[in-house]
Amino acid sequence: MKRKTIIIICAIILVLVLVFVILWPWDGKYNVWQIFENNSTVADHPDVNSKNSESSSTPTQMVDSALLEKLSDTKQYTPYELKGLGTRYYRTINGYLTNEFYDVYDSGVVKTSSVVFSDEDILNISKQKTITSTFTPPTSFSTTFNKLIKSEEYTVYMKLNGNVIPIKIIYSDYQSDEGYTYQDVVCINLLDNSYIDYDDISTQ
Repeated sequence: MKRKTIIIICAIILVLVLVFVILWPWDGKYNVWQIFENNSTVADHPDVNSKNSESSSTPTQMVDSALLEKLSDTKQYTPYELKGLGTRYYRTINGYLTNEFYDVYDSGVVKTSSVVFSDEDILNISKQKTITSTFTPPTSFSTTFNKLIKSEEYTVYMKLNGNVIPIKIIYSDYQSDEGYTYQDVVCINLLDNSYIDYDDISTQ
């Protein structure tokens, strides 16, 4: 197989991974398409579980004016760019993103998530009692990546197996003495303060 063909295949695989596997918009800041100013950041975010990559969305449809009007409500939906392919609109509840979304491509094709938050789900959210997480990223990840340079955290609502769970996602960047950077991600269930595997919330 020629080198050019291999490169094209790899590019197609990367696009599929970015569009269908990585769920949260903040993950995109650390993927292989990003070139950092110092050109020394390691493109090494956590692996995702590809077995779920095709099951997160329903058959495609075409965009219409009624849908665009619905998605323009910024209190209900939050838009993020899909790597120049179009826009993903996340259903937003209490200011937090959820794993219900619409992918609207520049071609006019629309792909929707298989997850839908019902009125009952939203009502149940208002009744939930969340726990304040006390997790603090360690100042050193390993002997190699021994300096914490940045940490960001986000809260999302995920509907998993019919249950709505508030989850805190914490992204922490560590740097080595040579200037290389590694990212660690910690996910916490805010109902019981338990840890959740990143694979379980990045492909739903």
